[in-house]
Amino acid sequence: MELQIRPHVRMLSTIGKDLIKDIPAAIVELVKNAYDADASDVTITFSSFHKNNDECIEINIIDSGSGMSMDTIKNAWLVPSTDYKLKNKYSAKGRRVQGQKGIGRYAVAVLGNYLEMTSVKDGEQSKVFIDWAAVERYKYIEDVRLKGEVQNTPEPNGTSLKIMGGTDYLDLWSEKEIEKLIKELRKLISPFEDDFKDDDFNINLIFNEFKHESFNYHFKSIKIEPLPIINMYNYRLYGSVTNNGDANLVYENNSLNECMTEAIPTFNIHLDKDNEMYCGNVYLDLRVYDKDRYNLEEIKERLSVEPANNQEFNVTDVKSFLKDIAGAGIYRGGFRLRPHGDRGYDWLGLDNRRIQNPSRNIGLDQLVGFISIQPEEDSNLYEKSARDGLKENKSYNGLVKIIYESLKELEIRRYLFRKNSPRNYKTVYEKIEDLFDFSDINTTLKKSIEENFLELSNNTKNQDQVKQNLSNEINSQIDIIKKKKEKEYQEIKNIISVYQGQATLGNIVSIILHEGRKPAGYFTNQLPKIQKWIEKYAFSNNVDDPKITKSLDRLNKCVKHSESLNKLFNKLDPLTRTRKSNKKSINLYLLLTDILDVFSGVISENNVEVNLEIEPDQIIYGHEEDFFVTFTNLIENSIYWLERTTINPKIIHIEARNFGENEIIIDYKDNGPGIKKEYIDKGVLFQPNFTLKANGGSGLGLSISGEAINNNDGQLKAIYSTEGAHFQISVALNKKENNHD
Repeated sequence: MELQIRPHVRMLSTIGKDLIKDIPAAIVELVKNAYDADASDVTITFSSFHKNNDECIEINIIDSGSGMSMDTIKNAWLVPSTDYKLKNKYSAKGRRVQGQKGIGRYAVAVLGNYLEMTSVKDGEQSKVFIDWAAVERYKYIEDVRLKGEVQNTPEPNGTSLKIMGGTDYLDLWSEKEIEKLIKELRKLISPFEDDFKDDDFNINLIFNEFKHESFNYHFKSIKIEPLPIINMYNYRLYGSVTNNGDANLVYENNSLNECMTEAIPTFNIHLDKDNEMYCGNVYLDLRVYDKDRYNLEEIKERLSVEPANNQEFNVTDVKSFLKDIAGAGIYRGGFRLRPHGDRGYDWLGLDNRRIQNPSRNIGLDQLVGFISIQPEEDSNLYEKSARDGLKENKSYNGLVKIIYESLKELEIRRYLFRKNSPRNYKTVYEKIEDLFDFSDINTTLKKSIEENFLELSNNTKNQDQVKQNLSNEINSQIDIIKKKKEKEYQEIKNIISVYQGQATLGNIVSIILHEGRKPAGYFTNQLPKIQKWIEKYAFSNNVDDPKITKSLDRLNKCVKHSESLNKLFNKLDPLTRTRKSNKKSINLYLLLTDILDVFSGVISENNVEVNLEIEPDQIIYGHEEDFFVTFTNLIENSIYWLERTTINPKIIHIEARNFGENEIIIDYKDNGPGIKKEYIDKGVLFQPNFTLKANGGSGLGLSISGEAINNNDGQLKAIYSTEGAHFQISVALNKKENNHD
């Protein structure tokens, strides 16, 4: 007895409505079909109309593709899950086909309950009419009968889909769904520059009288533009390699706010003559993306603020975009030689190469590469038949070597940058947190335990094998975490030793001030008395001796200097406190005057002009010693750099202005050599141990100052200026509510 599988008609609904995740995805599937048909243009038109007092929807999707004959419609388009595109992976134009499951066309059932398809192929027009409600009245797919028409036409090749539905289909389209559709359609447009586009594929979205006048897309036309992610690379290497191996390349680092460019000195790429040979002139444009969370977030933000965008993106979107465009394409005459550059086609072996040195070498999913080669007679690079790429001869091996050696120039610069990048820098507090963070080992062991128990339950391993596997995994992870924690511990020790040196210095200063106050106070008290005794003696004895006059003059100067020394001790008090004082209102003008008095000698010696544009009664709120330390460090730095410049006059300018009801902005500026934008952008100025001073310095001044202002719920930041150094402090004017300090 023979039995027959008879698919129920509900299967059409299953492969259409149930497998298409939403209505934007349904449109995208139909546009992909147009792409696979080699269309240059696709126009999607939304309209609404009234029928029997109901508001209905009409969607027209018209493409300029190759069209279909009635034979193709019957034997491919109307056959669910056909293998037509699995067998024909490339279109006549050489496009890699997008849809391969053979179910995308049934997405029309998600969009409406009636379809009229018209396709023109070489002067023959074929029409198919589908009423989905009528189809569902059949029991089995084999029983379904559809109406079709064929006639001659002068119209050019192409396909149009006219989809109509009632109010329930119209109501599916909200402004949010249309925004999602636009975002999905943008993914289908090639982001590559015109020189590296295989062919044109344009999508236009038109809304006629759609829904109501207040609807945002009512009577609106939109040309779908590609996402500019191709220009959001972190690093780029471009240039040419001559037929004798001379490389003239330029490196770009786009990881900072400003793109940094470096012309790499010309070097020669040597080949193994037994296995490799030069392949004509080669043009390279290699773009590399860091795929860490920080950079993905940054690309997401850049995409969201692009003028052409009105949608929001998430990190998952960015990962998907990069995955779609990653690869190294080979181009000749502006056309890509497939499969080089196809998604996942690692003809350079980058992923295997990356395993050898993952911190330095890049993987395929990080690279978007354009490699342009000369004609076959000039390059000796020949295409295989059936679009299988280039023949692997000596010239091909030479091309691979040229790309490897060129890519190394980018990789080593990227490695050094990332090694010293502020993104990889962590504060001592973050390092301490990392020291006690064992989440990595927890995750790894949990996964290993789950996998081993699964194998145990599936009887693929016995209990002893599982025990041994877990023992090996635990020992391995312990070794890994031990080495990692030892490294983190050593980094913390190094930082603490620097801070200990500063703390020791602070203690020494505290002892000097404490012990120095006693003799200084004695002189301050006794010298005026001695001065009075001598004056009284000279007056009562009518002594007119020049030596006494000179002695009185010297004593007078000693009194003034001892008073100055006492004032200095008092002004340095904030630096010697072992415990932080309570927050309080501080007169900013008096604080700065006291600090400038400490530096009065060196300020005078270097002819530095100090301008205070601050009200005499300007109040700030916080810990006095924190502000004392901050301004002391800023002034000391300014004097150091102003000493080493020929600028005249040398100026320090400090001004304060209120910002809002309870915040003050303090701008600190000097007209010295200033700070490179690179250092500001990298954020290295406030890192411990970072210094540009010739004598080395401690590299802690700005780090401590930044933390001091943070302790007062404020912020200290550097601002790039071509006129010198510029720091800005924002802090509270008065005590904030709910402040329990």
